[in-house]
Amino acid sequence: RTCRPSALASVQLSVLRKDGKGGDGGSSPGESGGHDGGRGSLPGSPRGGEEGGEEEAEGALTGSDGSSDGGDRQQEELAAAAEKIFMFLQVFTASLKSYAHGANDTANAAGPYTAVQALYIHGAAGCSHVVTPFWVLAAGGLGIVLGLACLGHKVMQTIGTGLTSINFSRGFCVELGSTLAVVTASLAGMPVSSTHCQVGSIIAVGLMESGAGAVNWRLLGKVAVSWLVTVPAAAAAAALLLVATRPLIVS
Repeated sequence: RTCRPSALASVQLSVLRKDGKGGDGGSSPGESGGHDGGRGSLPGSPRGGEEGGEEEAEGALTGSDGSSDGGDRQQEELAAAAEKIFMFLQVFTASLKSYAHGANDTANAAGPYTAVQALYIHGAAGCSHVVTPFWVLAAGGLGIVLGLACLGHKVMQTIGTGLTSINFSRGFCVELGSTLAVVTASLAGMPVSSTHCQVGSIIAVGLMESGAGAVNWRLLGKVAVSWLVTVPAAAAAAALLLVATRPLIVS
């Protein structure tokens, strides 16, 4: 009956180890020194055979032929090449996200102003069909650009690096998913928060990629608290401004 190479190598290794121990125990100091001096130098020596058997056994048992390492390196190279492609694709998705910001966030600011202007100029009867002037939209877009340049880096750092780990491929999915949600809501005439959509997309990508442990839930809790606080805070600020400016309003 023939044995498999791995089993045969294991049997040879155990026999050679026993022979090596017996030879070492019965040799004199001089013989031991001579035997150690020529250890592994002669192909037929017990120690040389033992070392060769160990190498064969390790190679047969572990399969150290470099195939697994080569496959891992190939996968890493393919992943790096894919990330480079997504790096350029994310420029496209970032442009789409800017379009979504203009469609939703600029309208949130320009809409109330346009309604107040129409009420002031045409009265209540002229507010049924209001066309937003182009300069109002341009002013809203300029305000978004200035806000992004002055204070946007803080929010980008919190959302982009604080909640979960983001690379180019994940960022592509995050931006495209949130953009589709915001644009769909804008087409339906529903004002939504682009920040809520962005954070939701980031959390979903983090959960799908690495599980719940990859999400910074403490930071997400702070963000959620800020969302809850901003609604009454904005209402209180608007009420105080109305009280302060009421004496200036001409009836």
